[in-house]
Parts: sequence; C-alpha cells; structure tokens
Amino acid sequence: KNPMTRLYKKVFPVLMQLSCDVEQVARQLFAPLTMQLIHWLTNNRKYESDETVVLLDAIMDGLVHPTDTALRDFSSRCVREFLQWSIKQMSPKQLEKSPINIKSLLKRLYSLALHPNPFNRLGAALGFNSIYRDFREEESQVDMFTFELLVTFVESLALAHHDERSLGTQEQSGAVLGHLDRIVTNKAALLNKPSKIRRVPRGFDRERPPTLSDLVTWLLHECGRPQTECRHRCMHLVCSFLPLLPGKPSPAAWMKERLKEAGPDFFTTRFEGGGAKAGHKSGIRKHPTLSTVDSSFSLRTAVCWVDFLL
Repeated sequence: KNPMTRLYKKVFPVLMQLSCDVEQVARQLFAPLTMQLIHWLTNNRKYESDETVVLLDAIMDGLVHPTDTALRDFSSRCVREFLQWSIKQMSPKQLEKSPINIKSLLKRLYSLALHPNPFNRLGAALGFNSIYRDFREEESQVDMFTFELLVTFVESLALAHHDERSLGTQEQSGAVLGHLDRIVTNKAALLNKPSKIRRVPRGFDRERPPTLSDLVTWLLHECGRPQTECRHRCMHLVCSFLPLLPGKPSPAAWMKERLKEAGPDFFTTRFEGGGAKAGHKSGIRKHPTLSTVDSSFSLRTAVCWVDFLL
C-alpha cells in the first residue's frame, strides 16, 4: 500500500475546498493544482490504484455536498477533467478492452444514483451531466455503458418521486435521461447489434448481450411504475426508441404487432402492474378500487391509490 495514501486522504478534500474558495487568490493557486493532480493520477495502469481512489472519493464527496454549491460545481468540473484525461491517457484498444478509470468513475456514480439520500442522487446526475459530451464521442464507451447508465438513472428518477422539487433531483435525473436519449438516437446502428463488450444491466438476460430491442421491452415494463415523472419519461423513451429499431416501426405498428403475438395481457401486466415483476400482481391491477388498498380510509391510502391509477 502506498505510504502517501493516508496523507492524500487528508490533503485532497482540503484542496477541493480551497479550489472553490471565496478568496480569489486561493482559487487561482489551488484550482490549477487540483487539475494537475487529476492529470497525474489518471495515468495509473492498475484498476482502483490507491492514490486514484482517494482522489476520486474526494471528488465524489464534493459532488454530494448538501450545502456548498460552489464545491458541487467545482467537483462537476473535476469529474469531467477526470474522464477527459482518463481517455487521453489510454489507447483506443485499451479503452475498448478495459477502461479502468472510467469503470471506477461510473461505479461510484451508479452507487450515488441509487442512494436513498437525495443529495447523493443529485450529485450523480450533476456528475453525468458534466461528462456526457465527452462520453458520447467515444464509441467503445457508448457501446459498453449506455444501457447500464440509462437503466440506473431510470431507477434514480423513480427514487426521486418523493423528493422536494426545489432540490432539483427530478430535473437533473430527467436531464440525464434526455442526454442518453440523444446518444441512443445518434448511435442506434451500433446499439441494435449485439456486442461482446456491452455491459448487461440489472434485470436483463445475462446469457446474451442486450440490444436496443431488449431496452425498449424493459422500458415498456417501466411504463407501469407508480412514480409519475419516471413513468412519463419511460413512455417518452419508448416512443423515441421504437422508430430506431430494425424495420423502423411506428409506435402504433409495434404495439399492434406485440398485441397479436402476446395478447392483451402483455400490456395490462406492464401498464397496470405497478412495475412489479412477471407473476406478481401490484399497482392498479392488484388494487382496482380504493377499498382494496386498505380497509380503513386515510389520506395516505388515497394518495397511494391515485399514484397507481395515474
């Protein structure tokens, strides 16, 4: 273990604070130093090397700070710098085979995106929104991570259902899905083909690499979620992705084809199932009337049932 790691754990968070300090001299001294440290420590050849992990953790801690918006903004810049220099310091073959720093970065963003704390989810969304321009330019990374990112941030948007709107978690998570929508639209030809390097998101068949058709089927299931903003976003993504499939079907034509193949139950289980897995009744399908939710009436019960209905 590197003997400097313990020192870095104390120094890096302070450097982050000084880099966005209200005092201009401090910013001019420490912001360039922090960026140079990122350039230096992204040149590692080992996955999760000690110094790189300490730096990345300090950036993530700044990204989720609940009150210091200047630190959050500077941490977003650091996330982008980390991705840019990780890409610069690897060959295209290395990026395709094992993008170690990008994996480390996205692993932490996934963890934050699915965290119960809304500030962590806000930080994850801010982090991706700062890097999506650089991410979309690397075809191997788009192929490898796009589906995993989209599934993770759909889940994150669902978790944000009860957050205060003023926090911005729904807005920022929605912006992430908007960026991913455009990435998928531009790279549809790539994502329609199976790929050995493509990562398989949770809930997908692990026996084969997923394609855009599998993603649309998964999103259709998510259209039954009781969380309003998430459900509406999934509906939008389904309509956006269907014309990109082989044969370029319209949403209406694709729905009719599925209705012929699988019958009406295919849609009722998805749209009225409350996002439950196959075989498990939930949502408006399980509770067709208010009285089936709870024998005694309460405002919470009524709100829950209306969420299922709408």
